[in-house]
Amino acid sequence: MEHKTELIFLLFILLVVAFSSCNIFPKSFLPQYGEDSTEVLEDISTKLQEKPVLITFGSDSCGACQQQDIVLGYLENKYIESVYFVHIDVDEHPRLAGTFGVYLIPDTSVIVMEEDGQFLYMGYDGNVSTDRLTSRAIGLTDADALSSILDMSIDYRKSGTVVHNIS
Repeated sequence: MEHKTELIFLLFILLVVAFSSCNIFPKSFLPQYGEDSTEVLEDISTKLQEKPVLITFGSDSCGACQQQDIVLGYLENKYIESVYFVHIDVDEHPRLAGTFGVYLIPDTSVIVMEEDGQFLYMGYDGNVSTDRLTSRAIGLTDADALSSILDMSIDYRKSGTVVHNIS
């Protein structure tokens, strides 16, 4: 009986862990994409002609993604004039998630612009890179950290350099 209780407890812990790091996000303003990655990439390229794009990968079945979506909803309202927000559901678009190298969710990055056919991503440190893997935020990320990255992205587009850094 004691082992059965331990087994049930371990199973419970595994379920909590499995579902805790996996959308209340108001998706009405977000573009909806089919499975074709080309359509999304073209849409992002078009948006980048005007302003930076924050792209996030998540899932409706992911608790951490739902919490991240609350933060992103707040930021979308704050940056509505200066940043585009794109949400990709990894359950609906697994190939697209693979194209961007997504392996854990939520996964968020800010694309500053496109140069020579490659996306340039803004990192936490203010460095711009074509390497999304070193410039993304994995897991629940607070509004202040993402705001700082967005501010640096906006500054970079205006001046070609980062005006301020994260302290």
